[in-house]
Amino acid sequence: MGANAKNHLAKALALRLGQRDFLDQGQSVVLKPSAIPGTGKTGVINIELSPLFQERDLSKDASVLHDMAELWACSEFTTLQMDPREFGIVYWMDRDQVLHRIPDDGIFLGEPEDLAKNTITTLLPCGPELHGAGFGLGHVHTHPIDDSDAPLPSPFDQNKVRSGACGNKFYIVSEPAVVAYFSKGDPRLTGKRKSTLPSNVKCDPMRWRQVKK
Repeated sequence: MGANAKNHLAKALALRLGQRDFLDQGQSVVLKPSAIPGTGKTGVINIELSPLFQERDLSKDASVLHDMAELWACSEFTTLQMDPREFGIVYWMDRDQVLHRIPDDGIFLGEPEDLAKNTITTLLPCGPELHGAGFGLGHVHTHPIDDSDAPLPSPFDQNKVRSGACGNKFYIVSEPAVVAYFSKGDPRLTGKRKSTLPSNVKCDPMRWRQVKK
């Protein structure tokens, strides 16, 4: 339904309640105050809407696995030739459940390493304005530095997925593994990188795209 569905539903419900009580007399419309959880005259009601279909696990899609292999090949290339860079792709789905990618003709090149903070960042374009005819699924990016934290999402990564701007899941490709991270739950091992991703996928620098800031 899109990232803003919750806000639109809240506005629609408020408008309907307002029309039923247009004289603003505070009459009960749907629930009496005693039926609302909370104390006094106010309370909070949480409504959870189940998805109409099972969201796609991107790690099960052959085209995404090929993309992951390309992202990693380019991270390896930059580590050997210049400085290690992260690479990423954003995915979204249209109303017909067809998978799309951003960019549709390449991969995003991450920022240079911040030596002062000892961090490498991938800036990815996110938001419903990029896929108005569908909704964001998630994204993939690489962690090229081979250390104990490589398979795990950074605090920046976690905040990104919790915001829902790029969808509610992302995948990290590192030297040892491919790991999935969802907005609700802990990182989940998808598999060892070498056995999970297709081999012999090359890096083509002509496909690199810079994120417009």
